[in-house]
Amino acid sequence: MRDIIRFREAYNWLQLKRMQIVVVVVCALIGIFLVSQLRVQESISKNLQEESKQNLGEIIRDLDIEVRLLQKEERDLEIRLLKYENAAENQQSILNEAALNLENMKMFAGLIGVKGKGVQVIINDEQKFLNCYDLMDVVNELKAGGVEAVSVNGIRVKAMTGFKDDLEGHVIVNENKIEPPFIIKAIGDVETLSQAVGLLGGVQYVLTSYEGVTFEVLKMDNIEIPAI
Repeated sequence: MRDIIRFREAYNWLQLKRMQIVVVVVCALIGIFLVSQLRVQESISKNLQEESKQNLGEIIRDLDIEVRLLQKEERDLEIRLLKYENAAENQQSILNEAALNLENMKMFAGLIGVKGKGVQVIINDEQKFLNCYDLMDVVNELKAGGVEAVSVNGIRVKAMTGFKDDLEGHVIVNENKIEPPFIIKAIGDVETLSQAVGLLGGVQYVLTSYEGVTFEVLKMDNIEIPAI
């Protein structure tokens, strides 16, 4: 009887030790598993962090490249815009110069009326002694003084204007007969034009030496000369 009791006690002790060993083994396995999991998670986290840092660096580099490309494109656009603006200014300048030259050509050709400061020369000839050459001398002196436009008795004078005398001694300008007083209007610098016809020994001196001829120069602020 005692042997049976001892056997059972020994068996229970062995069972308890077995259970303790199993529990220890299971705990150890669980510990190993948890440590492995923790190491795996740490490794994954580290890899993710390194990958994130790498990806972030790549993103930053890509953004930096894109920013530089955009800045270069902006500079290129600014240069192109500046070239277009300069071209437009040059084109506008050329157009303005061409328009001015055209107006000057029209003015010198007598195709447009002209207004401005100048002088008015009034020549009286009671004896009708003067001829076409005398009037041409006055006009040429004014041209030498830089006249912009000139007319004789309302007739516009240009480069091809003809002066002549008819058989009766009348002065003919562009096939128009004119009578004294001869009124010559000239637009330009007032002082220069008045000096051009009033020089000592010049055309005024010569014409006034004739009997019955008077020569008056008026400085005008507003003279109108018609077109042809």
